[in-house]
Amino acid sequence: MPNLQPKPRNDFETRILNESDEYLLQMFQRKKNYAKNGTITGIVFTGLAAGCFILGASSEGQNPNSIDGLKRGLVSGAIFGTFASLIWINKGKHSSHAKYIEQELLRRKIDPRAFSLRIQPSYDPLLHAPTLTLRARF
Repeated sequence: MPNLQPKPRNDFETRILNESDEYLLQMFQRKKNYAKNGTITGIVFTGLAAGCFILGASSEGQNPNSIDGLKRGLVSGAIFGTFASLIWINKGKHSSHAKYIEQELLRRKIDPRAFSLRIQPSYDPLLHAPTLTLRARF
């Protein structure tokens, strides 16, 4: 069965089909990291939005004649929520790009996750000793 090249649907896919294997491996790692960082940042901003809304709502109860606290909480919650949604949308773009690059690498019979090297420091409180773990996957 021949390994047919898919027809590109946009400029990104056209660029990916014409790039070298080494560049695609680097781009896959970069897009995967962007998507992971976008997820973490989106979760943080969503938590800040909820916290601002709760603080604004709770400060309104202390002074029944003024709703300034509630307004501040709603506005700051909306601002943080907007940032969170923009980050989540951008995360989705990087994630879909990483998936497409991974599919292209697999089509070229290159495993994008073939080699990984990870160094993980940790601390054992019972022994009062730091440890360093090295994980290599071939």
